[in-house]
Amino acid sequence: MRNTFVYKYSILRAVGATAAALLVCSCGANSSTAAVAAVGPTRTAAPAPTATPVPTATPVPTATPVATATPVPTGTPSPTATPSPTATPVPPLMSGNLQVGSNYIDFGTTGGIYEPAPGYGNFTIDVTSGEFATLGVTSGEGGQIQSLNEGTGTVTLPSAFITFNSGGSQYQLWATTIPAGMAGPFNYVQSGNTTTFTFQVEGYIENTNTSTNVGNFDLTFTFTYPGTPTQAFNNLPYNTPYTVTNS
Repeated sequence: MRNTFVYKYSILRAVGATAAALLVCSCGANSSTAAVAAVGPTRTAAPAPTATPVPTATPVPTATPVATATPVPTGTPSPTATPSPTATPVPPLMSGNLQVGSNYIDFGTTGGIYEPAPGYGNFTIDVTSGEFATLGVTSGEGGQIQSLNEGTGTVTLPSAFITFNSGGSQYQLWATTIPAGMAGPFNYVQSGNTTTFTFQVEGYIENTNTSTNVGNFDLTFTFTYPGTPTQAFNNLPYNTPYTVTNS
């Protein structure tokens, strides 16, 4: 009997334990708490140590840039002046000799005599250009030129101022005007110890075969004096060669 009792007791304990286990498992949220309580408190993990921050490097100060010097502007070079072309000397139309007096200009003859007005001296044709180009005169031929005792302005010569010996002998040049210059009819330029004088004579050209005016002329007479203008005027009269060109 005793053994049967023990056996039945054992069976009841086993059934009760099973029922208790099933009861615990069916308790929902409370079962977890019970389980934790049965197991014991969960150990909290030790926190990882915070890494020591790497110190920030002190920035190297930016070097102050050296100011670039403002370049001095280069001056624009002045253009080289183009030299003026050298004037080509004008060849003379005619040449001869004259004597300058205080109130006259006498032209010389081939014999070296200076004829007072209204006498004539002689000249030689050098080139046939300008007023002489169409008159039929030729280089080397001669002619006559009337001396002047006129002031400036209107000329009152009694006859032709210039005539030709051969070619162009039908043409005569009649003087009408002597323009005023720096001193009487004369203009002058001093260069060193030499003074160049000029004077002009204007007029018209007559064809004596037809008694017609065929054109005008404007002639410049040039001569030099070996000294200053003052010396020239203080030493009148004096003799000098001359040339004639177109004005």
